[in-house]
Amino acid sequence: MSRRLLSRITLLSVIGIVLFAGGACAAWLWFSPAVPASLAGPSAAAEAPIAYRDFTDPRTVSLAFTSHPETPLVSEASGRLTASSCSPGTTVESGLPFASMNGEPLIALATSAPLWRDLAAGDRGDDVRSLQAELTRLGFPVTNDGAVGTQTLAAVAKLFARAGDDALPATTISTARFVWLPTPATTILACDAHVGESLGVGGTLATAVGGLASVSIVPLPRDLVDGARTLTVDEVTVPVDRAGDVTATEALSALAGTPSYASATTSSRETGSAGEAISGQLALEAPVEIATVPPTAVHSVRGNSGCLSSRGTGYPVTIVGSQLGQTFVRFAGEARPTSADLSPTGDSACS
Repeated sequence: MSRRLLSRITLLSVIGIVLFAGGACAAWLWFSPAVPASLAGPSAAAEAPIAYRDFTDPRTVSLAFTSHPETPLVSEASGRLTASSCSPGTTVESGLPFASMNGEPLIALATSAPLWRDLAAGDRGDDVRSLQAELTRLGFPVTNDGAVGTQTLAAVAKLFARAGDDALPATTISTARFVWLPTPATTILACDAHVGESLGVGGTLATAVGGLASVSIVPLPRDLVDGARTLTVDEVTVPVDRAGDVTATEALSALAGTPSYASATTSSRETGSAGEAISGQLALEAPVEIATVPPTAVHSVRGNSGCLSSRGTGYPVTIVGSQLGQTFVRFAGEARPTSADLSPTGDSACS
């Protein structure tokens, strides 16, 4: 066989093999089944649902407080101290027994001014009016007319009966049976008299915090959601103004009765320093509705303002917070879209 013929045979064989392989590949591609949708790779989501919930914008804040001068709690009775509930750092409540002199209970009482005279039927004055107001607050309602009558005398007798003294005459009110408090809940700083000691009229039973003069949040957070707010210390919640100050007398009195304030004032007196820091929880008085969206859904952000697009429509939003890969926003007006575009276009920008 000639060399020329052998070369032709070899070339034809190679061409045949190539053609066969190409046909086989084409047939495999033609008859190969499509990939099931369940096995296909995920496609990028175009939008995300918007979830709505109530929001009180809670913040943990530090408090600065000032107190009135320390107040001595004195006895208008003389004799031997036979019982005392005094303990530094604790709170004395108006309307409850604080001590006993010669076996008779002395009732702690917070009035706008100390009782300065014994009272009998027919007596009138501002001291009577303040006594009537406190009796009513304590659950013994009387007419606040500034005059001692049978109603006021009976209320005082019931107050002492609750303390275990049923023998109080219902014809007079003796100042010697009361220990005046500057606030309805007064924190004790020191006990000056102890059981067994003898005291004269005007003797000091204990030294108490003079009452809260002011409470302020320092510093006040700048990015708060607008709205009326409350401050909670321990389990006491009081209103706070827009400047972060507590000014209402009743609110200050309530905060003065908290364990945190008692601990801070006691520590301050013992160490001569500013005392322990007090913290509280600042929150909206009434919750507002916010939307929870992915961070990428908010664009054109300037400060706490931004834009959120929903199916091509832009909505102005206010950013109120973020947490764990979520952004919290509030929509302007009545807008309440149900989904957020994750790749907004220029056509969906907010005006």
